[in-house]
Amino acid sequence: MNRRDLNRRKLLIEGWLLHAAGLAMTAAVVVGAAVMRWQPAHAHCVEAATEIARLDELLKSAAEIRAEARDVRRQIDEAQARNTRLAARVPTAPHEADFLGQMTALAHQVELEIHDYRPGVVRLLEKHGEMEVQFNAQGTYRALCQFLHRTEELPRLCRITRLEIKAPQSGDKTQIDITLLIYFAREQPAPNGGNARG
Repeated sequence: MNRRDLNRRKLLIEGWLLHAAGLAMTAAVVVGAAVMRWQPAHAHCVEAATEIARLDELLKSAAEIRAEARDVRRQIDEAQARNTRLAARVPTAPHEADFLGQMTALAHQVELEIHDYRPGVVRLLEKHGEMEVQFNAQGTYRALCQFLHRTEELPRLCRITRLEIKAPQSGDKTQIDITLLIYFAREQPAPNGGNARG
């Protein structure tokens, strides 16, 4: 082989080596780009899989959540109905004479005698007013228990704040001295203090 053939062969080999190096570099760039695109895609897939698992758990508990929602809705409805009933038992003024009529009627039904009915102190609070009412009564112990129990059924909301029971001196008449609070609603001021100007 002569020198010229050797140079040609050397150039051919160097050309193939340069092509191989170029292919290797191209392959490295392609692999690097693929890895850079694959990592965020993989992270997104993992995140999506976690979210899918969470949503699957949520779907499994959907019936339970709906049952809880129905129970909460029922409790809210009951509370609103209770508030409506209570509001109907609270007039906008003390109306102690009406309350005396209700107490007298109840006492008559259970055979209790009311004496010395005394309207007392009126306190105006932020959203409502309270009026103290005192009276004495006498009757059998059974009549007294029925009376106290049925005060909850009165058309007027009241609360017993003091109750003194005296054993009968003779016969079966029990004496009681009772203090109650009756409630009335206060009219709430209009927004802006009620001084709206046209």
